Amino acid sequence: MVKAGLSHKWYWLIILSLLTVPGCWDLEEVDRRAFITNIGIDIDSQNQVRMTIQIPLLKEILPPGARSGSRGKDFQTISASGSSVYEAFSALEAMTERRLVIQQKQLLVIGSETARAGVNPILDWLLRSPKTPPHCLILVAQSPRTAKEILEFTPQTKTMPGLTSDLTRRLATKSDRTYFIESWLFHQKLLYGSKDVYAGLIDIDEKEGKYIMEGLAVFNGHRLAGELNYEESQTFGLLTNQMKAGRITFDFSDDIAGPKYSLRAVKGKTKIKVLVNEGQPFF
Repeated sequence: MVKAGLSHKWYWLIILSLLTVPGCWDLEEVDRRAFITNIGIDIDSQNQVRMTIQIPLLKEILPPGARSGSRGKDFQTISASGSSVYEAFSALEAMTERRLVIQQKQLLVIGSETARAGVNPILDWLLRSPKTPPHCLILVAQSPRTAKEILEFTPQTKTMPGLTSDLTRRLATKSDRTYFIESWLFHQKLLYGSKDVYAGLIDIDEKEGKYIMEGLAVFNGHRLAGELNYEESQTFGLLTNQMKAGRITFDFSDDIAGPKYSLRAVKGKTKIKVLVNEGQPFF
């Protein structure tokens, strides 16, 4: 009787444990999801927030001997507007039959005019979503480009700007052209009132069919204050210890048409010293 009673209790315990074991309740097939890789945000002519997203197209199974180049573009770009970033994203969700997934987002492109108006509303949406990757890069479209123009452009290599920028920042030899910043660090600089808030610039060369990532967008608070060209960005990189293998060109005379000399594999490391001169500190 005792053994029977114990087995009876174990029977009900197993039943209850099975009822409480979590299952895969939100299973969704891959072809029912749209993975957003790049996002662009502008202010349109109606003073509405216009969000543009890039979604890689699912690769179809090609017959033997078929060339991959015959498929055309490998990504889809769609745009929608709303009174806020949240509303624009909701409008985008209504435009596709698949669920939008932002966990794979690589890049956020902000239009130049939008950046001048202030990026706080954009970052608020970016950071409040727990599914947004904090390591996504932030780039500003070089004036007068819009983020929509950047994302709708198809380069000759058919490579999306998110992948292009990620590959570029991994090359030390390109570290003097522009300097990339991730969203978490960009927000941290704004939050603590840093004086060196920046983001890389991105433009397109329609004739050559390629992206141009050169120069920096500098901010005063959360608003775009100006743009640095290639030479100015080099100086910024040296002062902030970000140049790892840059090139600097100079001459030894005042003759503009004279010979130029270049140094390669240049890197900088700054130190700040505080000294006292006649009772007054200086740096």
